[in-house]
Amino acid sequence: MHSDTNVSGGRGHRNEMSGGSGSGGGPPGPPGPEMRGGDRHPGDFVVTLPNGSRLQCRAEGPEGGTPIIQIHGTPGSRVDTAPPELLDRLDVRLITYDRAGYGGSDLQPGARVADSAEHVRAIADHLGIGEFAVVGRSGGTPHAAAVAAGLPDRVTRLALLVPLAPPDLMKNDYFVGMTQQAGLDISAKGLDTKVGQLIDACDTKIMNFRASPTDPTTIIGIPRDELGAADRETVGRNAEKLCAMYTEALAKGEVAWKKDLTTSMGTPWGFELGDINCPTMIWTASGDGLTPSAHAHKIAEQLRPEQVQVYTVPGGEVGHLGAMETKPGAYAWLSGREDLALFPTGASSDHPPGAAIPTSLDQWTKLAEPEAG
Repeated sequence: MHSDTNVSGGRGHRNEMSGGSGSGGGPPGPPGPEMRGGDRHPGDFVVTLPNGSRLQCRAEGPEGGTPIIQIHGTPGSRVDTAPPELLDRLDVRLITYDRAGYGGSDLQPGARVADSAEHVRAIADHLGIGEFAVVGRSGGTPHAAAVAAGLPDRVTRLALLVPLAPPDLMKNDYFVGMTQQAGLDISAKGLDTKVGQLIDACDTKIMNFRASPTDPTTIIGIPRDELGAADRETVGRNAEKLCAMYTEALAKGEVAWKKDLTTSMGTPWGFELGDINCPTMIWTASGDGLTPSAHAHKIAEQLRPEQVQVYTVPGGEVGHLGAMETKPGAYAWLSGREDLALFPTGASSDHPPGAAIPTSLDQWTKLAEPEAG
């Protein structure tokens, strides 16, 4: 039904695929009656899982492009995509979806983080994709890691941007450095107590967002004037996109958000990070008070040094929201287009395998011109 063509440069297989709701090839048809959540979009489609639950999905970019499956944060939705011109230049087909309970996807009360592997398998099978890269940001990183661990024969590359580590791996250090987590009392004893505080804070955040639906900082939970300069600029540039993403994510209320926090922060994930075999890139910022850099480094320690590249933005001027700006560089690496990346893409004598590589945010927000010849 779909033809695969080998592509050099670590890009895996290119697949011809449709962004429509049918499983066959060709251009997507008009939105079907199953379409739910947000404005109708020509790339939206629904995947029904074996248990009958539905996932609302979206595909954008060239249909024959290198497939990248992107997993949104907490809260988030499939609306978190990328500029068409970026996808065109990198020849990337970007697939996003509403994680369980968000946006147009059904809530799955008993699901674990590990179950995301089967969710993504169903999406890829639906589209006729053989191999693909995976990227997760923030609260989506546990699920992206689960996909790479659970589908080792299909995931070509993995990118974890401002990641969260498993609570059983971080132990008592899990919440250390989370100075910007609204509603969190660092001094409170017990992991369950701290997770409960974050869950309780969801109600206030949603109430504030409904009162000011054009201000994304109400969901982020950090007043604009308390953000670092770089994050404040990021929010200003992306306010409309962030609000659209949050509006769609919370279309059915706060239940999915609260369950998401419990699943990723308060319970075992159901897989081992050591089961990840593909090349992995981790991006962190020293000014991140939501998912501190210690989580990124702890994840890297579970992987083989020659397998993982850890990139850090030092100095404290860039925080958690800086990861929103990394799409050009991250997609270039994920699609095997290192020739277009401005950041160092390999180990050197200064930075042997496994060692963190300092970078600037600018190295991730722009692409290089392709070499002539």
